[in-house]
Amino acid sequence: MVCRNSCYYYSGVIYSLHFLFTMEGADLRYDIWNVSAPDPAALRELEKAGYHPLLATVLASRGLDNEEKVAGFLRSGPDGLHDPFLLEDMDRAVSRFRLALERGEKIAVYGDYDVDGITSVCLLSRYLIEKGADFVTHIPDRAEEGYGLNEAALRELRAGGVSLVITVDSGVTAVELAELAHDIGLSLIITDHHHCGEKLPRADAVVNPCRPGSTYPFGELAGVGVAFKLVCAMEGNQAGRLKMYSDLVALGTLADVMPVTGENRIIIKAGLNALETTDNPGVRALVRESGIKGRLNASSIGFVLAPRLNAAGRVGRAEKAVELLMTGDTDRASALARELCEMNQLRQQIENGIISKAVETLGPFETVEPRGAIVLAGEDWHHGVIGIVASRLAERYRCPVFLICVCGGRGKGSARGVPGVDLVNILADCADVLENYGGHAMAAGFSLGAGNIGEFAKRVGELCASRPDTPSSLYIDAAAEPSLLSRRAAEELSLLEPFGAGNAQPVFFLKETRIAELSPIGSGKHTRASLEAGGMRFQAVWFGVDAKELEFAAGDLVDAAFKLEINRFRGEENLQLQLVDIRPPAGEREAEDTELSAYRTLSGGSGLTGAQARRLLPTRAELGALWRYLGRRGGRSMSVTARRLSRDLARETGHPISLSRILAGLDVFSELGLIEMVRFGENLTIIPAEILEKRDLSDSPLYRRIKLCAEGGSSGG
Repeated sequence: MVCRNSCYYYSGVIYSLHFLFTMEGADLRYDIWNVSAPDPAALRELEKAGYHPLLATVLASRGLDNEEKVAGFLRSGPDGLHDPFLLEDMDRAVSRFRLALERGEKIAVYGDYDVDGITSVCLLSRYLIEKGADFVTHIPDRAEEGYGLNEAALRELRAGGVSLVITVDSGVTAVELAELAHDIGLSLIITDHHHCGEKLPRADAVVNPCRPGSTYPFGELAGVGVAFKLVCAMEGNQAGRLKMYSDLVALGTLADVMPVTGENRIIIKAGLNALETTDNPGVRALVRESGIKGRLNASSIGFVLAPRLNAAGRVGRAEKAVELLMTGDTDRASALARELCEMNQLRQQIENGIISKAVETLGPFETVEPRGAIVLAGEDWHHGVIGIVASRLAERYRCPVFLICVCGGRGKGSARGVPGVDLVNILADCADVLENYGGHAMAAGFSLGAGNIGEFAKRVGELCASRPDTPSSLYIDAAAEPSLLSRRAAEELSLLEPFGAGNAQPVFFLKETRIAELSPIGSGKHTRASLEAGGMRFQAVWFGVDAKELEFAAGDLVDAAFKLEINRFRGEENLQLQLVDIRPPAGEREAEDTELSAYRTLSGGSGLTGAQARRLLPTRAELGALWRYLGRRGGRSMSVTARRLSRDLARETGHPISLSRILAGLDVFSELGLIEMVRFGENLTIIPAEILEKRDLSDSPLYRRIKLCAEGGSSGG
């Protein structure tokens, strides 16, 4: 492992900081499988009530352990919505809003440039059109104005005759700008759902379920959900307003990755039903241009529609997306939908360019601290896409990522986190070097002077380095008996829909399943498999995984984690397992753990026994096979697991090489300067060195130590 300080890139200069090495091409597997163990009594009660055993297991494992709780969760009618006046300041907001309508005041709806903000603006616009109000909308330009309220926009609105500004999905941290609004004669109603600062802004009302001390029963509304509650409070008819606005509220809530529980579940379920039969020309055109086939669901909205709506605010103007959702002109809707899809393609190109630059800057050996953070800044980066790039890097490097776009002496940043780190708390600890900040625990934005980037980076590195190491975990609802995997089971599990954050699609696993077939599909981007268990064969698919990169092959015995679904294709419906992870069975994992004990002893610096050394010592033939395997990469770096190396070498040589011997051999190569290697969990990143002269194994102290002990000597401490 290479030990050196990390760095970030800013204006061509390298500064010291913390971040992680790359694992490009590594097998993305979970460190831990957390398998639920529901109460047997609850399972019996639910099965007795008529629920399929798999569905009953999922319900019980998620705390829905009796019929009353299940009925409450599955309830999807508007009667499950809470009284909007339970939100603090809602009465004040309604009073001021009604007064403005009665007086015929000019109102401004001040939004945000993401889908949550866009749908919030559309919702209030629909309502104000219905009321015949005099109103304008303003969504700040991401590049020119940044997030939230800004002085120039407020002064322009006031000069245009606006007397009341209603914010949606923003405003709760704008303390100074709220004072400005008051000073220039603007009334302010703030509706938001982001974390509040130490002080609330001066306003006629601040409606936010996340306000300190809030007693509202559901604190996870999206910004558009809060705007919806304001309209419901104005009209007093939640059922009717849900029917009118559920499409917009569902779009914004799903796009903002809010939990699909409580009120959100009711709203999203109604919204998906409405979107399925919508006569909104903009939605229909976007679905058509996006190539979505079949029913709209949480995934198709979150991964297909939302990025295209977001693209307007990222590389263009968010007003394009507002116009798409508001227009009644079919031809105009088609043109706008095509434009948004083109913007999304441009966004992807810009995003990939920044990712390539970031990975090039980071390099594979720039850190040893897996609990640090990535802080990168660049003058040529597009501020509209750095949030997406930060998200992809955080997922790839498994650490918090802070990306900063520098322009005109100022930096605008986006941060994305990992479980165990609250980004807002991190930014709060750096508040004295920031101009402003806000967001959620896992996603936040901030701005600062370019001269403060170095100090900010130093602090972030120190704060994140102190966090506990959090292994990646896969939550599994239950081990499944093969005989229970049926069409009926999959259909009953659909009662839990819509799926999303807080209500994930259930995951099961099959023990000791044999891989009958493996084949690439989708030009190698995905894998199709046939699995055999309990005398039954199941068809499976693993999206985003190349069959050639797997450490398993046909004939191997594995534990397989999967989601159960019905695949509908070309008029046919078939049961399918959507694979999530694969690992060796328990017995094989225990045997590997025993086998690796000798290597751990070696790595820990303790003395080896003769038996351990003999298990560790690779033969010259094995070292030769390993070197030839690495050599076929043509000097290029590779990321792989020791298990996959063992599998590939066994197929090439005709006999297996133990994991311990492979790892010891790689350590010997590293000591001889033949390779550089970094280990992160089970993943190994290996770069062959440019060595022309030969190396003798006896030049490796490690090899000599193992060999001496294996021949009966002492390995020392």
